[in-house]
Amino acid sequence: MDVHLSPDRASLVVDHFNYDTISAGDKHDVLLIEKPSALRSDVKNFFGGGGLIALPRAIAQELGSSSQLLTPILRAPETTYSYNPKEEAENVAEPFAVGSQISLVSSMQARNSARFTILGSAEALEDAWFDRTVQGPAGKAVKSSNRAFAKTLTGWTFMETGVLKVGKVEHHLSTISDNKSGNDSVAQLGYLNPTIYRIKNDVTFNIEMSEYSFDHLAPFTVSPDDRLQLEFTMLSPFHRLDLQPMFTTLNSTIFSVTFRLPDQHGIFSFRVNYKRPFMTNVDVKREVTVRHFAHDEWPRSWMISAGWVWIAGIWVTIFGWVAFVALWLWSEPAYEQNQGAALADCLTSSECVLIQRNQPSDCLRPPLLDTLPTRCQQLKRGYGECKRGMIDMRKRFRGNQPIAVSKELEGEKPGQLYAGAAFNSGDGVKPTSGHEDEKVETVVGVDGERRVVR
Repeated sequence: MDVHLSPDRASLVVDHFNYDTISAGDKHDVLLIEKPSALRSDVKNFFGGGGLIALPRAIAQELGSSSQLLTPILRAPETTYSYNPKEEAENVAEPFAVGSQISLVSSMQARNSARFTILGSAEALEDAWFDRTVQGPAGKAVKSSNRAFAKTLTGWTFMETGVLKVGKVEHHLSTISDNKSGNDSVAQLGYLNPTIYRIKNDVTFNIEMSEYSFDHLAPFTVSPDDRLQLEFTMLSPFHRLDLQPMFTTLNSTIFSVTFRLPDQHGIFSFRVNYKRPFMTNVDVKREVTVRHFAHDEWPRSWMISAGWVWIAGIWVTIFGWVAFVALWLWSEPAYEQNQGAALADCLTSSECVLIQRNQPSDCLRPPLLDTLPTRCQQLKRGYGECKRGMIDMRKRFRGNQPIAVSKELEGEKPGQLYAGAAFNSGDGVKPTSGHEDEKVETVVGVDGERRVVR
């Protein structure tokens, strides 16, 4: 326990400035000490108050520093020291402990809130000292406060005071209104204690706490310099917030806080870890899951100003593509129109139409196609290749090489393409102009008649 007593069992605590002149005028071994003050400003004082405590023939205790569970309740004044009266020496060479090193009443509270108290003077709890009249060296006679001190000391040791009880623990979604203030600005959404939340949700956490005081439960009050805090933690706390008392009932206080969940998904815990000297430990934990945004919970793209540039780029691309397709579908190359006009002029001036009185469409199909001049056949073949190239994947991007129709009309050498080269540029192919003399042959039919074939 790291509590050390004097190796000399006959040693007592002596003070020549704070003793009872009535009962220990010679030996100065009955100490008169005021009730202890708070250990710290954030620790509740269960043993304080007015009056003097009489500690007859107390034994000194010295607390080590290895245990954080030990807490002194009553320390000796600065003028106190440990002394064996049987030695009857005027000077003490090496006292066991002096001044505030001496603890007259010590306590230990284990991690499971079990309590243990060490009192240096058992006689202080006797009935004879409860209402005994005592008087200091420079004071007047007063009644001792041993009765009240014994009540608070035994009450704390036997778990009658300083015992915290946790009631309801609730958490829920909330909405915060800017038009209202205080508790009215927070409204509950959904049901209590859900198991899953979404990132950046507004959440309210409530905890009900009471303090046992001898024979009844009383509302728990946090010291002005102390804080009751909530931790929203995963591996480490993402939030550490002060819980504020919202309202009080006859035997409890409701503490609450509203906050926004972090932008982090995972398994989180609402945790209230309240551990103070002379108070039972409170460790409340509630686990919840925090998820990401669902696919339909993200803000729309047009609501994000940083995305307007990309949205504009998308629509410009769409409108540009539609305009290009429309221009491609409804626009016809000029060379194609000229080639069609040249073919029409060649047909109307041919013998198949002028002399034989055939329809131009009939002249473009066998067997009349072979009777057309070579120039008309070339124009017809080139016009067909141009139309076919519009849907041919090999020529879709490269396109057909334009035909110099105007040069054909002027009688110059045509530039008709066939299979990637000039139609009349190959070796062994005789160029024609379309004005050569026609060959006339006489053929005798099966009926014996003679016919002229050009």
